[in-house]
Amino acid sequence: WVYPGVMVAFMAILISYIAGLFGVAVSGLGQIVIAVVFSALVGFIAFRGVNGSTLTSIIINVIQLTALAGFAVLAIAYRTLNPDHANFVFSAGSGVVLPHSLMGILFQSTIAILILVGFESCTAFGAEAINPQRDVPRAVLLSLLIQGVIAYLFEYFAANYALSDKLVGKAADGSAITGLAAAAASSAPIGDMIQLIGDSMLGGIGFGLTVVISLTVALAILGTTLSAMNTGVRITFAMAQDSEMPEPLGLLHGNFATPHAAVWIMAGVSAIIGAIGTLSVVNLTAVTLASNLGTFVLYALTCLWTIIAFNGRKEYSFFKHTLVPIVGLLANIAMLVTIFYMGFIGGGDASTESLGALALGGVWALISIIYVVITSRQSGRSLMHVLGT
Repeated sequence: WVYPGVMVAFMAILISYIAGLFGVAVSGLGQIVIAVVFSALVGFIAFRGVNGSTLTSIIINVIQLTALAGFAVLAIAYRTLNPDHANFVFSAGSGVVLPHSLMGILFQSTIAILILVGFESCTAFGAEAINPQRDVPRAVLLSLLIQGVIAYLFEYFAANYALSDKLVGKAADGSAITGLAAAAASSAPIGDMIQLIGDSMLGGIGFGLTVVISLTVALAILGTTLSAMNTGVRITFAMAQDSEMPEPLGLLHGNFATPHAAVWIMAGVSAIIGAIGTLSVVNLTAVTLASNLGTFVLYALTCLWTIIAFNGRKEYSFFKHTLVPIVGLLANIAMLVTIFYMGFIGGGDASTESLGALALGGVWALISIIYVVITSRQSGRSLMHVLGT
């Protein structure tokens, strides 16, 4: 329920960046309006039905993956040809991929999971798959491979490989900065690099190329938000059917057979979270970490339940049902510890962001506990069964 709101905030910021390319400044209120309108648009698409949503996502993914691969090729070519005689930040490709700081890797991982979190959307369509036992695991692994290795790892390697002193910007005090410092100060460093590469290698078309790539990113955010909202709504619908969430969230629309109440409530929540995220980078990072906090808890519990559920079953495999889940459980616990560590010890904006995420997660957990206690009492169900009964 938080993840779609993060994507809504990203879209508002991206549209503001695109407007800025044309010299149009978008105010904070304007970004909030964009967040609300975009959330309503995604809600309408989800309300109309899953088939149209799936087709939209497929088209968007093809466009975005092509754009990512194209940018990566151009970035590597820029480094290889070096038309501007630039001094590059990393002396070799190994400097891009080798670890520089354990704490830095862990903290960045708590944010970077955002680009991979959509893979579990494949599992939400198990009921529609002809052979879910075969096809759903394949879809999950393929999505991770395509997203993580072929697209994003390739793109991020290429971007850092091409990063040089020719990328310029301004610090908070107005002084000129270059390289990594300029990338850190920019609201869209990849966009700045695209403009630099386009102007240097492609006859001065950097501005137009930046606009085109920005539009493909906007499409990608639309597809991601739609996928996240569909997944959240379907899970919410199933929980409402099992009386684990309020009954209205399980109502289906008469014409489109979609859980319309859940769709519009989620769209409203996404608009609120998105509006909060647009107010500052600290707010945006805090809601991002809050979303990922829930993700790590969910993935850790999934690993734990896998170990428990398959223990003693005839299809049990030590590698798949014990070793892999244990590694996954430990990795997710490490991410959770990192968020807490940065919240209480890290200091600066990182501390504020982590504490904000923990506060949001705590409030969400408290509301959930209160709801479960109240509904359990009303239905006469016991929260915990006595062992042996």
